[in-house]
Amino acid sequence: MKKKNIIFLIIFVVLIIILVISMNSRYWNLKTCDSECKHRGYDVGTCRWPSEMSEDDIEIGSCLIPQSKHCGNKDQCNCYCYNEIVACIADAKICPDGTGVGRVPPDCEFESCPESKVCEIDSDCIIFGEDGDCNCGCYNKDALPQDSGGACFCAAPTSCECVEGECVGVFE
Repeated sequence: MKKKNIIFLIIFVVLIIILVISMNSRYWNLKTCDSECKHRGYDVGTCRWPSEMSEDDIEIGSCLIPQSKHCGNKDQCNCYCYNEIVACIADAKICPDGTGVGRVPPDCEFESCPESKVCEIDSDCIIFGEDGDCNCGCYNKDALPQDSGGACFCAAPTSCECVEGECVGVFE
């Protein structure tokens, strides 16, 4: 009975030692650092010197990359997670009402133009939507809303006129 207890105790101690060593020697490489950062919800993970860290970076542990001048030694550099910053071209699109809109990250598409009811003559104005739709009314034909947006109990006009530079609905 004592012999079985001693063998069990030795196996248990060896397993504890292996567990402690593996927990204390967890080092990231470029691939595992990036993968873990993405798993945590960040765009990128990379190994670099602590002096290269920016204030938005999150450190998750040490990196060790064999044959690397940058991260080749124990505790030399760390795995940092961060989100990439998307910069869009700083150009503008001029909307029908004369305002300008810029591009919006992450896809850098132009912002939607504001809805405009600006007009010069009656033919600039058209009816948008039907009775019961959201956004129904008179709009400049070049600046219509994106969609009717579903049921809103809106009453669509029967015609449109340009009154003092604004498209106005006429209900007969």
